[in-house]
Amino acid sequence: MRIALVISDLGPGGAQRVLTSLAGAWSTQGNGVHLLPLHGGPDQDFYAVAPAVHVQHLALPVGRTGAVGKLWRNVGRVRALRRALRALRPDVVVSFIDQSNVVTLLAAAGTEIPVIVSERTDPSQSQSGRMWNLLTRLTYPLSRSLVVQTSEIAAQYANWRLRSVATIPNPVYPPPRPDGADRPDLPTPYVLAVSRLSREKGIDLLLGAFTEVASRFPDWSLVVAGSGPEREMLEKHARELGISGRCCFLGEVSDVATLMRDASLFVLPSRVEGFPNALCEAMACGLASIATDCPSGPRHIVRDGADGVLVPTENAKELAQAMGSLMSDPLARSRLGDAARTIIDRFSVSRVLALWDDVLHDAAAD
Repeated sequence: MRIALVISDLGPGGAQRVLTSLAGAWSTQGNGVHLLPLHGGPDQDFYAVAPAVHVQHLALPVGRTGAVGKLWRNVGRVRALRRALRALRPDVVVSFIDQSNVVTLLAAAGTEIPVIVSERTDPSQSQSGRMWNLLTRLTYPLSRSLVVQTSEIAAQYANWRLRSVATIPNPVYPPPRPDGADRPDLPTPYVLAVSRLSREKGIDLLLGAFTEVASRFPDWSLVVAGSGPEREMLEKHARELGISGRCCFLGEVSDVATLMRDASLFVLPSRVEGFPNALCEAMACGLASIATDCPSGPRHIVRDGADGVLVPTENAKELAQAMGSLMSDPLARSRLGDAARTIIDRFSVSRVLALWDDVLHDAAAD
């Protein structure tokens, strides 16, 4: 098959991580895979792409402001993508993330090219704005299939009159060998969080929880990897809490596997998720993990008490209690970490690809 994949950009992010992984897997099956990022260029790509995948950066502008400017920008996005799709003539198009999904469906309208769109987070927590939310409801029925990550998310589309809704989790890969390229010199033991620094990820809750237990565990530190709009505010909050000397914000880190192997505990404090890659990767590394039971992914990943710990969301006190319990018990951390490695089999690449392949072939044959 000739498969076209559309996403906003190839910068750091869970959706980009999954899509580039799928692109590589599909290319090894003998498919012609074409990756079409709408924005950015090769110098801004964060994830390596398999050599057999053809990457065509559309490099569309993102800087227009005002209602008229934004409207014209989006008209330009649709037209540019439409030209690219007509030139490629793919058997099927797969698009990730709501705004890119809308643009892709409009670009493919009238071409008879089947489009599969995928939501990568909980739509009930969408921050795209009223206009984009309306456009998703109007355009998603044009898709051959909508792919979501959990049954709770699928249920939210029950009344949308869609042709098909498929539930497919993210694939979990065996952890790569650490490359040590940007391995920071960090004091151990440490609690690790890997996250975009934005409100929905709840790092402020983690700072509060770590403050609650810091005096009991003077040798422990907190390490946060990732970037985002709230970094400056979170660093200020850490200073206000008096933990800045024991809290390290690393920014983007390419060799996350090394951080996870060296960490003693992983925490995902999110207010909302889709199917968090960082949590899956931590568990695949055998790292004891705590996650908030937020909408909608962690409860499908963590089996509470068996291979990880779930705590209520928006509750720094209970998060602190769970952290303190595991920080004081190395045997419990080892037990949970050993059990967590089974996630590689539960969400294996082969199983996830088989689910995607069914959706792809159904769309192409429709």
